Amino acid sequence: MIELLRNTVHFLIQPLNLFFTLLFIALLLKLLFKANKTAWFVLTLASAFLLWCSLPMTSNMMLKPIERRYPVIQADAPILQQTDAILVLGCRHYEDTPRPFADRWHRCSLLRNLQASQMYRYQQKPVYVSGGILKYREQSEAEANKAFFLALGISPEHIVSVPS
Repeated sequence: MIELLRNTVHFLIQPLNLFFTLLFIALLLKLLFKANKTAWFVLTLASAFLLWCSLPMTSNMMLKPIERRYPVIQADAPILQQTDAILVLGCRHYEDTPRPFADRWHRCSLLRNLQASQMYRYQQKPVYVSGGILKYREQSEAEANKAFFLALGISPEHIVSVPS
């Protein structure tokens, strides 16, 4: 029962899935219960929610409080000497067509990877790369970022891919 509830929440937390679920509910309300006003309300709510979730402003509003909580640390900052490792969160990479090296990573991945490589140059700490694999991809974000660091000359024994 808990697994079913967890899977349902996981399904509904994704904006596109929630949109189509609300769309289906609106259709049921209209056809089965003849509740036209309620159906239009649910349809309008679903459309507004999908539009809101698709705006870059929305993701910025959710991420800014997290990003502002922690100060920017320069690559040569003395505080890095107290750390055990460098963690790089996966973002996005492209593998659909042959591309030049710098064009294979989305801007967020490229910036994170470059900052982490600068930190590594100063501190020589292990670099942990994370990120899952999307259904339509062959390579996980972690493995793509690992390839990035290998191409920059970071030794393989200093790169840990999570999940491996």
